[in-house]
Amino acid sequence: MVIELQKIDVVGNGSSFPSYLASANGTLFFGAVDTVNGVEDYELYYLDSTNTPVKIDVNPIGSSYARSFVSINDAVFFSGVGVTRDWELYYLDENKSPIKIDANLTGSSYPNQLFNYNGTLFFQATDVNENEDYELWYLNANGTPVEIDINPAGSSFPTSFVNVNNTLYFSANVNNDYELYYLDSSNNPVAIGINQSGSSFPQFLTNVNGTLFFQAVDTTGDYELYYLDANKVPTKIDINPTGSSFPQYLANVEGRLFFQGTDDNGDIELYYLRPDNTPVKLDISATGSSTPKFLTSFNGKLFFQATVDGDTELYYLDTNNNPVKIDINQSASSSPKGFTVVNDNLFFQATDTNGDVELYQLLDRLGIDSVSLPGDRTYTIGENLDFTVTFSKAVTINLGGGSVRIPITLDSGEVVYATLVGDGTSATRHTFRYTVSNGQLDTNGITVGTSLELTGNATVRDSANTNSPLTFPPLGTTAGIQIDGIAPSVTGVALPANNIYQVGQNLNFTITFSEAVTLNTSNGTPKLSLILANRAVNATYISGNGSNTLLFRYTVAEGDLDSDGIVLGTALVLDGSTIRDANGNNASLALNGIPSTSGILIGSDEPSILLVEAPNAGRYRADQALDFTLNFSEVVNVNTDNGIPSLGLNLNSGLANAVYVSGTGTKQLVFRYTVASTDSDTDGITLDTLNLNGATLQDASNHNAVLTLPGSPNTSGILIDTTAPTVSVVAVSPVVQDGRDNVATSSLSFTFNESVTGVDIADVSLTRNGVALNLAGATLTANSSQTSYTLSNLTGLTTLDGSYTLSILATSSGIADLAGNLLATGAAVSWKRGTMALAPANINFSGGSVGRRFTGKSGNETILGTRANDTLSGAGGNDTIRGLEGNDLLNGEIGSDVIFGGAGNDRLLARVGNDQLSGDAGNDLLQGDAGNDLLNGGDGNDILVGGLGTDTLTGGLGTDAFRYNSLTEKGDIIRGFQVGQDVIDLSPLFRTTPFRTGTPFARFDRYVRLSASGTSTRIQIDQDGVGAGTTFVTLATLENVRVGQLTSRNFAIA
Repeated sequence: MVIELQKIDVVGNGSSFPSYLASANGTLFFGAVDTVNGVEDYELYYLDSTNTPVKIDVNPIGSSYARSFVSINDAVFFSGVGVTRDWELYYLDENKSPIKIDANLTGSSYPNQLFNYNGTLFFQATDVNENEDYELWYLNANGTPVEIDINPAGSSFPTSFVNVNNTLYFSANVNNDYELYYLDSSNNPVAIGINQSGSSFPQFLTNVNGTLFFQAVDTTGDYELYYLDANKVPTKIDINPTGSSFPQYLANVEGRLFFQGTDDNGDIELYYLRPDNTPVKLDISATGSSTPKFLTSFNGKLFFQATVDGDTELYYLDTNNNPVKIDINQSASSSPKGFTVVNDNLFFQATDTNGDVELYQLLDRLGIDSVSLPGDRTYTIGENLDFTVTFSKAVTINLGGGSVRIPITLDSGEVVYATLVGDGTSATRHTFRYTVSNGQLDTNGITVGTSLELTGNATVRDSANTNSPLTFPPLGTTAGIQIDGIAPSVTGVALPANNIYQVGQNLNFTITFSEAVTLNTSNGTPKLSLILANRAVNATYISGNGSNTLLFRYTVAEGDLDSDGIVLGTALVLDGSTIRDANGNNASLALNGIPSTSGILIGSDEPSILLVEAPNAGRYRADQALDFTLNFSEVVNVNTDNGIPSLGLNLNSGLANAVYVSGTGTKQLVFRYTVASTDSDTDGITLDTLNLNGATLQDASNHNAVLTLPGSPNTSGILIDTTAPTVSVVAVSPVVQDGRDNVATSSLSFTFNESVTGVDIADVSLTRNGVALNLAGATLTANSSQTSYTLSNLTGLTTLDGSYTLSILATSSGIADLAGNLLATGAAVSWKRGTMALAPANINFSGGSVGRRFTGKSGNETILGTRANDTLSGAGGNDTIRGLEGNDLLNGEIGSDVIFGGAGNDRLLARVGNDQLSGDAGNDLLQGDAGNDLLNGGDGNDILVGGLGTDTLTGGLGTDAFRYNSLTEKGDIIRGFQVGQDVIDLSPLFRTTPFRTGTPFARFDRYVRLSASGTSTRIQIDQDGVGAGTTFVTLATLENVRVGQLTSRNFAIA
């Protein structure tokens, strides 16, 4: 539609609230509100010929509330309130003066539902009895109101009048039962029972192509859609099987019923019926109810009010049933209603942007409503692209010696035209057609002009002889409408090699097209004509369907002969087949660019090579033989008196020669090349030339053989590999593992420089401290190219402390590359794992009662403790101190003292001098300090600290720790070291620089060195961690303990 929207401001100041819009005698009548002396006055209005509102003041002293307008025999009837304030029936005389028809002389008759039934006015009104019953009335030929009393016992409230096939139908109430009625030929009301169990409440009665449709309540209480069949039997159309569909606002649009309905989700949407009465939902609002109302047919289209996203506006359906919004009020809802068609105009009430409720006029102007485009696809030579142009009104196209056309621009800039189909007879729809021609192309979508183009004296006019605007509405995308008018053509012909071809040999011809082609050989096979010296033959199609190259082949037959070159036909022959491009264009079959065929000969006296048989594809290593068999057209004899024939081979490493080995006196000669250790070829060998080297190749008649090779066989898969594979093992990280800080190694990987075979778990060795481990529980997996292998499930083997080595064995492993070259050299990786002892816990000296506190004099004294916790100090002199029982603190101070801890957990401090400390029973701390001391822990778990000087430390029974705080405490002798339980505690030392970095075992491995001294072991500290021996400091010597007896677990670092 070509829509123009106009607001008609009835009163000029504020809302006029136009209501009850009706068309009567081609004029719009309506009620509206104006303001007279500050009082709102609701009166009758109509629009004159200039669309100016004209007021008819039915009630000069107040509002007339005029409504329910209807035209009958050029008279306009309506309901209104006169000066007597009675609500009565009126009509307008020829001067548009209101004339009252008083159906109820005693008061108001309240006429409404005015309806023109075949030229007679029917309406609802009250009668004169005391109950003022609302009944059906009509005006007889004399203009007198006549009552049809449908319900003698009370009001029948007849409503919803409709004329279907010259029968008046309506809804009425009799004895509180609201049912469907019609009037028979004598104006007697006849009920049509729909719901036998109660009222059916029929509403929204609508005539569609002579069938009555309406809403009614079924026996289950659901509100559903009904229609009457030819026998007036009601039939239900169940829109919503799960409940009521509430069909409302029924409208007939071009013979199709549209209505509002409720779906099974509770959404209120627009529906229409197909010809078979199947309901179809048009979902105007995808997010919920659109609630379409006031459905009205205008110029063949449905107009209605709908609400989308909270905005209530005017909509109509285009030719494809797509909703089109007309946004009257961009700032809020316009809430249009009261749609009425008058003389090709649609009038209605709506709210403007100021919030005023006013009268609007929608005009369907002459112009182009829509353009239907061809479907999205690629169109080929001879195919039609049809464009349907729909005008808002019927137009006649007169070419007048010119043309009416749609311009279309292609990729190249070429403009083509879709021209009128048919004679242009008056219609709303006209078709324009463009037919694709050879050479036209558009691969990204045609560009359609913005309007129809007229040439010469062509015209496009409606029935009023008005020229139609020719501009198109927005067309949408044309990216999918493409043109392929380029037929495939032959761009090249590849011939067989120049040679003399014998019986059984193939002549292959490759025909190359300008694009990929598809063959259909269901009705025949394409051919290529060949003219020989003695006859014409055909090369037939072999392969290439779906590509741009087709292979044709002719096999030389007995009797074929051509000594001066074959001749090709000028074009391919389809012979019932088709050759087309992907879009269906038939290929041009002419053969263009045929090279010279003078060297392609058929038949000869000289023997020639028909076929070369190459070795199987594969990888070949040194000393392997490559045999090539040359098949001749006849028996040949080889004379090697003056040389041996050879067949040249091109390798990556250089030229080689396969020499003749056998076959004289037959049609097959064998040439052999033995691979040398220096040869290589990674992309396939190629054949060079056949050389006689002084020999002769002749047939029985002494004709020399033709040495030309008939095209090389496929040798791309014949590779030469004489180099052994290599392997490397992925390093373990960390190389030095701490049993407390690092998880055990769970898998190890090794990689070959090329794909190999023959790898299995027997080719792998894993040792701990030089002893082989059983790999029965391990798994070995390879990658897809068999270049990388992973040995897994090792955690159970690599958790223990020790030195590990994984080795890939080469000798007798059977590991070889794809050519069979054996692995010559293996590979290995090593790592260490160790666990340090934990530093001894501090000794608990608490508990017990306080005993004696005594400090001796400067002389040599004997100091004895008590059974309690004593604190005894020798001061000067060579003292003897005995702690006896209790947790004692015994301090020798100056002099060479002898200290006995006795029972209890004691602290024995030698201090200055060469002292002797004996812990005796209990867990004791013995600290030598300065001097060459003798420390003996005795019983219990003791901590012995030699301190400065060359000390002798004996742990005694229990789990003892020998602690070193610095390298200055070096040179001690440790006796009675119990490997299974005693600990060398280096924790204080290894908290100093440079020993403090890394895991405990890594630090132990780097800085601690154990060296043999006879049957004893020296504990040495490598100050720089290099291992050169230049900075070694011997902390202590473990007497009668061999190096091999010790592990990291005999040392505490952390």
